[in-house]
Amino acid sequence: GRFGPDAFRYFLLRELPFDGDGSFSWERFEERYNADLANALGNLASRTISMVERYCGGVVPGDGAATPNELDAQDAADLAHYHAAMDGSRGYLPHEALRHVWATVSRGNEYVDRQAPWKLAKDPALRPELDRTLAALVRQLARHAIHLQPFMPTKSAELWRQLGAPGVLAHQRFANVAALDASGWRVTKGDGLFPKETVTAST
Repeated sequence: GRFGPDAFRYFLLRELPFDGDGSFSWERFEERYNADLANALGNLASRTISMVERYCGGVVPGDGAATPNELDAQDAADLAHYHAAMDGSRGYLPHEALRHVWATVSRGNEYVDRQAPWKLAKDPALRPELDRTLAALVRQLARHAIHLQPFMPTKSAELWRQLGAPGVLAHQRFANVAALDASGWRVTKGDGLFPKETVTAST
């Protein structure tokens, strides 16, 4: 269907604990799809790629902008919890792993709002901060692609491609995440990863 298998995989893995029962409803699917996929992750990717195109000619800034900042540091804690949920020590808890990824997605959207790159772009003196902000967001989106790849392989590969990240996403290793440097990647705005949809019949 128009949603593609990745959105259903996400919903089922996020919503239904492996060790328990759950129920599927279109209403709940639509809520999750629009809130998590369209508004949170899709919107973050779209905003970030658009701003790299508008303010940086489509090329992710390098030099000082490549130095990890507070966004990278705060995400690292959530991603450690992601691995703890998936390492088998307490069983395999994909719903918990995904919850931690979405904590970083929320953080990314809050970071955009707080940093307001459109304001930074108006003052040439703030250019280094603008560059740092956009590079950090691209690094974060690359981490999203890597960590969501087991759950949403098609959409993650498309995000990786839009970011201009090198190589094939499926060949990326978690071990490389801390050293991610997006300097010089050329972004390509594609179709929205998760177009907003209304699936329920309106009465």
